[in-house]
Amino acid sequence: MDLHLEGKVVILTGGFKGIGKGIALRLAKEGAIVAVINRDDGAAEQFAAEMKAITDNYRTYLMDLNDTDDIAPIVEDVVKTYGHIDGLVNNADRNDNLDLDHTSWREFEQSLHGNLTHYYELAHRCAPYLRESKGAIVDISSKTALTGQGKTSAYAANLLVFDASKGVHFHDEVFKDTVYFMNNVFCNTSTTPTQWYRKTDALAKAAFSNNDYYEAGGKASDTQPEDKRGLEVDPKFVGFSGGSDTPAGKLAGMAPKPRPTSTRHTPPPSCAWASTPSRPACSGRRR
Repeated sequence: MDLHLEGKVVILTGGFKGIGKGIALRLAKEGAIVAVINRDDGAAEQFAAEMKAITDNYRTYLMDLNDTDDIAPIVEDVVKTYGHIDGLVNNADRNDNLDLDHTSWREFEQSLHGNLTHYYELAHRCAPYLRESKGAIVDISSKTALTGQGKTSAYAANLLVFDASKGVHFHDEVFKDTVYFMNNVFCNTSTTPTQWYRKTDALAKAAFSNNDYYEAGGKASDTQPEDKRGLEVDPKFVGFSGGSDTPAGKLAGMAPKPRPTSTRHTPPPSCAWASTPSRPACSGRRR
């Protein structure tokens, strides 16, 4: 197939194995130049062998994405090397098997940092270049945020941005285990309020805290779950990526309420970020 990616520069995280490697190999076959950011997990040699069977024009950076301050120099190095960035694929994350009974708040925040912060930082650093190239960002998510699974509290809390604009229900299935929805964004670009369940007791084992609720019609459904820490008590739709000329965009205009600030736990710094095919990897903390 021809996806019109010839010569496009794409940054990809977690590209040495699994879904990430599949994406990297497909991008290379389509003629894109892939810059892969991955921890030193012993898979670099195998990945390089498979990539070189397709192209020599790619780049790898070995780093721990927990070391978020090291992301900016990598983005600048990609721009310096190739002159532009056309795409970003945030793929790297992991389920660290944390549950409510045995996880401290520090461990929970550390998991949030390890799964979510680098998604934001990469988008933040790449945004100016993606605007210039009219590029795109793809964030890989997981159905776990919707279907539920034990010991995934922090993992699932990073993953959900739910848009009910097509009249679907949230949630259509009954949770089999307690699921914690925290720090998610539930938006609805339709004027019909989100319906929060279809099956009886679908959300009986779900707990909601510190979420955002945006409704284009400015009115929440009477089935919306209780969220005492919800950031929008009276939800108003405040904007959408489709722009002000879209039906939902024309309904926007209500400013969001001030959001509370919070103190994040920042992991301690480790060694230098640098690692390219011609530069040895550092030996800092591994993610």
